[in-house]
Amino acid sequence: MSISSAADGLFGAITTFFNGGNEPTVAKGRIGDFINEMNSSGAAHHHLFYVSIGPSAISGGDGDLNRKMNLFCNTTSIPALNVMTSAYRENEAHFEVPYGYSHEPVTFNFYMDANLEIKTYFDAWYGAIVNSRAFPLSGGPMNNRIEFMDNFRANIDINIISKSEDQGAVYTMTLIGAWPKSIGDIQLNSQNTDVINLPIQFVYERIEFQSTEVNNVGGVRKPSTRAFPLNIWDTAVGAADELIQSVTKSVNNLSTSIVMPIINAPATITNEIMSSVRGNIPKADTDGDSWTNWFK
Repeated sequence: MSISSAADGLFGAITTFFNGGNEPTVAKGRIGDFINEMNSSGAAHHHLFYVSIGPSAISGGDGDLNRKMNLFCNTTSIPALNVMTSAYRENEAHFEVPYGYSHEPVTFNFYMDANLEIKTYFDAWYGAIVNSRAFPLSGGPMNNRIEFMDNFRANIDINIISKSEDQGAVYTMTLIGAWPKSIGDIQLNSQNTDVINLPIQFVYERIEFQSTEVNNVGGVRKPSTRAFPLNIWDTAVGAADELIQSVTKSVNNLSTSIVMPIINAPATITNEIMSSVRGNIPKADTDGDSWTNWFK
């Protein structure tokens, strides 16, 4: 089918329906450009993907097992990129500013091979996280212990590939520091003849992209000042207000317990206090004057 016949067949019928038989020249040109672009670059499809797990401390660089997991992974997802924001106000302008990011767990579903090598692999990965043969420091029987994260993390590549065999992966997202948070259960049924499917949910530290231009964005103007979210500003103002109230209360307590009794004391007590103060202040050696004159 030629491009023109495709445009006249499918898209031409649609535009004719909505325009009452009068197909605009501009719309026809855009439809033709769309078809040319699709024929030139093609479209991405859900089924054109593969994953690569590891090498991890469990696989030990086992290429055959990693290849089998790549082939047997039947579903996964590219995680969403979420930026955490907070409301900010500057004069009368209201907008949001970023203060962090969040990652959602990613679930991989694997078909099980007849020897359950993939299930055994993830059982061993679980054992690297929850060590069931750890010896307690105080002696006694072995018990479970959570190991250090450096001992069980691995990188996972999620690749989208093209229909062209020589082009390979056209997009790669890498989950850095990933490890299985949940290894799903397997329902066994004597009347079910379907292939066993095992869901694995992974969490990870961060996301990296294959393109260095995405990871290191250049040419972006850096702001000279940084906006503070309203919640941070309110917290600072509240802390300052509490500090001022605390200082004011301390001053009032000091005035009540020390200053006011002196002022309201009888003349004899006040004179004794002033005499003691004058006696502890050294006299000046110049001008024939004395610092005690300040208290007369």
